[in-house]
Amino acid sequence: MSEFIFYFRTEEGRIERLQNMITVASESILGAYRYEEALRDFPEPIVFWVKEEGDSIGIAPLVLSR
Repeated sequence: MSEFIFYFRTEEGRIERLQNMITVASESILGAYRYEEALRDFPEPIVFWVKEEGDSIGIAPLVLSR
């Protein structure tokens, strides 16, 4: 089991990390999140989106900052 954090992308392409939206799940959760994108200026280096473009929910393996 791994921890994942959710992201939201607006139609305009603005990305937001949803601080309180964390889940514990197996890697199989990534099945619905098909579109991979590298992140900059966020703790997680990569996010997986449901939709390739436009507004979408995404999920990223959680990186704990210490």
